[in-house]
Amino acid sequence: AMDARADTLDAAMRQLEQRYKVEFASMCSQQRDAWTRGLREQEDLLLAKIIEERGRRELQGAALEEHIDFFGRFYKEISQVFQKTGSYPRIFEPRKAESAALGSCPSRAPSPGRLGSAEVAGSSFRLT
Repeated sequence: AMDARADTLDAAMRQLEQRYKVEFASMCSQQRDAWTRGLREQEDLLLAKIIEERGRRELQGAALEEHIDFFGRFYKEISQVFQKTGSYPRIFEPRKAESAALGSCPSRAPSPGRLGSAEVAGSSFRLT
């Protein structure tokens, strides 16, 4: 009688163990599938962000190329002007009356205290 009960208990334990193995495998499979879906969704989001960032950088690169082209043309035109004139012209040249008012230092700009208010408000320098 004791052997029969032990065999019945042993069979019940094996059956319980088998059922838990199947359930555990099923839970692991479901968890793996959920993680796989989550990772795929994250991959799709990251790829979309990468594509968006690539587009932004291409637009930024195109804008920089336009700026570089503009400055290239600008410097080329300036170079041609300087080649035509033969030298770099002085952009600002003090007027003769102001040079005399400055005394021994003609390269310094006149101080506002030495000039009248009308002269300060007006143009102190002229373009050449």
